[in-house]
Amino acid sequence: METLILPIGSYEYHWSLPSNTDTLIALCVARKIAEKIGKATIYPPVNYGVSLEHVERTETVSIDPEIFLAYVRNIVLSMLKLKPKRIILINGHGGNKGLLTTLTMELQYTSNSTDIVLLDIWSAIKKILDKYFGVKAEDLIHGGLIESSVAAVCNMELKEFKDITLEEAIKVITAKKLKSKGLTIRPWSIKNLEEPSKICSKELGERILEVLVSEVVDEIKHRMKGKIKPL
Repeated sequence: METLILPIGSYEYHWSLPSNTDTLIALCVARKIAEKIGKATIYPPVNYGVSLEHVERTETVSIDPEIFLAYVRNIVLSMLKLKPKRIILINGHGGNKGLLTTLTMELQYTSNSTDIVLLDIWSAIKKILDKYFGVKAEDLIHGGLIESSVAAVCNMELKEFKDITLEEAIKVITAKKLKSKGLTIRPWSIKNLEEPSKICSKELGERILEVLVSEVVDEIKHRMKGKIKPL
């Protein structure tokens, strides 16, 4: 076994996007990475995550942090029995990030010859938007243009969404950034956010995923055991 990939998402309120958007995006990114690196097996995704910020909406399913952490740990420990060269955890939900970062570091030090990599999709996308598009998106709007654009490229059905150009999308993101107070309140909840417009940009989504997959594959190919750097 060369590479085992575990997509991790959530089931939470996403405005006009499906409740399992984070899981579907994580699975989509997993497939694109697997195509590039070869000799990879994608495991069934973890469909539920820690979604405390969305519990006010009845459709949200949130797992207690300690249960989520133990659950994912047991999955990874089972994967390690196959002695793969690497295990990639692909996280599509921000609420899981802190727990998965800690778990990855813990398992990395005890995994012997297996390299364990964490790709936090939205942290990576923030860096990509800044580096390649000059957009400071420190606070991604939940269910907004950036997420809907990635969702569109992942073949998710977006009813009544208008597809706009890359140039238009950048203007919208920049304007939203200037007007929005952002998610500065900690902890925040869904009630702190306004419902975003039903727009997406497949062009933006394609560019984002193209760069994301390229950089992840490059990092994996040149990665040295012991250099723990969550992507």
